[in-house]
Amino acid sequence: MYLLRVKGSDKTSGLLQIRDEDFSMLACFREKNLDEELEKNNLLHLKKKIKEALAQLDYGTIKKIR
Repeated sequence: MYLLRVKGSDKTSGLLQIRDEDFSMLACFREKNLDEELEKNNLLHLKKKIKEALAQLDYGTIKKIR
């Protein structure tokens, strides 16, 4: 799985995209709704890895999380 961090505009906050090994999008949501969206998309098991990756991830970059 891959995590992409996309910078938002002045009116919207940054977005996160979670993609599988084939790069198909599994989830796309705003950073501020992280916990709620992970639960909604059945990805709570990745919460710790995603939070650790976000601390190091710049906007416009991709990180393999699994």
